[in-house]
Amino acid sequence: AGLITLLLTELEAGVAVAATKAELAQLLIAERAVDTLEEHFEDLHACLDVDTLEAALVSSLADALAKRGNLVHAASVAAATAKAFEDSGNENEAVEAFLKAFQWDDSNQIAEDGMKRLAAA
Repeated sequence: AGLITLLLTELEAGVAVAATKAELAQLLIAERAVDTLEEHFEDLHACLDVDTLEAALVSSLADALAKRGNLVHAASVAAATAKAFEDSGNENEAVEAFLKAFQWDDSNQIAEDGMKRLAAA
């Protein structure tokens, strides 16, 4: 937790370089610190490869972003989660996540395409 605090201080001071941001993102993921990830999403999203993260964690992050009113980012994260569900054969979860993404941002093309693809299956 001490390292996270130090890295957050650098981030908030505007002196964090890309490597610092990447390390902070990985530590927050390991700690499952969804609220902190959401709070600093603007600074850390480039370091987050949501396609490689646990779907439940990413889904929680999408919900947290939406709750804060960051609907475009929430939709993007939810669509990535939906695609991961779809790729692993979990079509029901994929439909739910694509629908959430589309409800949050009806211009999200990934969500729209995913819903169409799954509806046709």
